[in-house]
Amino acid sequence: GLPTRLRLSGVVASEHALTSYTFGLKGTLDAVLSAELDSPGGCGAARALLPFELKTGRRTPSNSNDHQAQLLVYTLLLSEAHGAHVPAGLLLYSQMANTDGRGVSAVHADPAMLESLIIHRNRVAAGCAPQALQHGRMPPVLRDARACGGCFERAHCALAHAALEGGDAASFGVEALFLEAAGHLSPLQLSYGRHWLELVDIERRAAERRSTLKFTRPAGELEEEGVALTGLRLAGVEQLSAAQLSTEGGHVRSWAHTFTRAPPSPDSPASPPRPSPHLGASKLSAGDLVAVSAMAAPRGAARPRWLLASGIISEVGADEVVVLLEAPLPPPRHGARLRLDKEEVLAGFGTCRSNLLLLLSPAAKREEPLRLLQLVVDLAPPRFRPPDEGLSPLSAEAAASLQTLNADQRAAVTRVLCARDYALILGMPGTGKTTVIAHTVRALASAGQTVLLSAYTHSALDNVLLKLDEMGVPLLRLGEQLSRIHPRLHKHTVEALLESAHEPEQLSALLRDRRVVATTSLSLSHALLFERFFDVCIVDEAGQITEPVCLGPMRLAERFVLVGDHFQLPPLVTEPTAGERGMATSLFSRLCQAHPAAVCRLRMQYRMAADIMAISS
Repeated sequence: GLPTRLRLSGVVASEHALTSYTFGLKGTLDAVLSAELDSPGGCGAARALLPFELKTGRRTPSNSNDHQAQLLVYTLLLSEAHGAHVPAGLLLYSQMANTDGRGVSAVHADPAMLESLIIHRNRVAAGCAPQALQHGRMPPVLRDARACGGCFERAHCALAHAALEGGDAASFGVEALFLEAAGHLSPLQLSYGRHWLELVDIERRAAERRSTLKFTRPAGELEEEGVALTGLRLAGVEQLSAAQLSTEGGHVRSWAHTFTRAPPSPDSPASPPRPSPHLGASKLSAGDLVAVSAMAAPRGAARPRWLLASGIISEVGADEVVVLLEAPLPPPRHGARLRLDKEEVLAGFGTCRSNLLLLLSPAAKREEPLRLLQLVVDLAPPRFRPPDEGLSPLSAEAAASLQTLNADQRAAVTRVLCARDYALILGMPGTGKTTVIAHTVRALASAGQTVLLSAYTHSALDNVLLKLDEMGVPLLRLGEQLSRIHPRLHKHTVEALLESAHEPEQLSALLRDRRVVATTSLSLSHALLFERFFDVCIVDEAGQITEPVCLGPMRLAERFVLVGDHFQLPPLVTEPTAGERGMATSLFSRLCQAHPAAVCRLRMQYRMAADIMAISS
């Protein structure tokens, strides 16, 4: 039964991410609390860890069961991660702070309730399994106007029902909701949605298979391939200063853990020699996401414990690897060695799926809500204004700066300024694509336009921003990890603006003055982008970005510009089936082929001699 009384003794971790491969569940706990619990029979106090969840609203009949189920799952995850019984969890509703119990309620980890949740989890997993649609394992739509009307995923649900299941308003069961979300889609657009959602799913499943290799293959083989480091010990833990923090993926990783090779154990059975004692010989490098796990203890004293934590590698040396984690790692039990396994970044697939569903949805902020859908799927021809109309809003300084460009570069900037839908800039290495982007952004900003600048990599993005910084263009560089942003651009980050602003109104003014906002193509979830809609979006490296990723920044602007060279590297696709079905062809390449008149070619290159260029081409 529940304890009659508990005393909280501390916070063990906050925003604690846990994954259980045993139960196929994962979650991020608001906090993990250490507590002393008095047993009902008065037999003394026992120490326990408790998950804590904060809800900023109030408890209602419609959310109470969901919140309790969430906390029950957290007790299961925490129990497995720490190898100890977790008897309960705590819920705090902030809007109930003046009621009895101060808004805190305990949720008992009832075994029968946990069993029921696992059964429901298995039903959901069956609906997400490969071939679930073909085999009829997808859960049926609810067909309930009241339940569907209050669901925040109702639009995506209707779109998936239409695109993936071939459903209509009658089969969806709530006609008004279906027509609002999917009634505008043509057969071609529904086919496009189904095709790309399937390709994203193929790539995702391939990544998930790779992430499970650590369970199915010997650790030595994975280390030989360079995707794992085994037989490690924890040599030190250090808390970082605020300036050193990593916030990659929204997780604050403030604890640096240093791992070194563990000395041979006399209790360990004979094993083949390691590929190399030199840790730097691995393919793991700074910035990689890794899982920290405990290997099986000597003589079977303990089984492996998978995914004790996940973190970002900050340093790889010959003798040590430093990994940034959210909380201090507990010491392994029974002398077990530790291992690091490279993790697949699966969050990007959810972003791709969301980008596709948002493309199929009417864009309320656009002058023409369905225009992007028509341009991308129907391949509607792009429209352009006369050159005089496009150049007239420029300031004298911006117009004069264009005279420093060659004829092709000036034509490209002019084409962008005249675009009503989109423009495409094609150039081989050394033709000045970065220079053209910088001058284009400067011209747009001088004309009072707002610009979202994006690229797949931090380095490509920062190369443009460094030129804009030299030009004196006010800008805002968004990014979750300051270490990945060029040091000269730190002054343009949110963190720097927060330090210089003393009042909220002053910060708002500083952010409002930044007409140019820059972020990578998979980092569009920043809170400052939630309400922003830009006049123009410019995507660099567009020839190397898969179509679902490219759609992300494009949907946040009225017009878009794609810059790249599809004759160089194509988008990186790991699953051959997805590549053969079109995922290895960029949207940039598709639009160049569909509308050659929209392409601005940069033909003069400055990087190499003609003889070298002839060989490389």
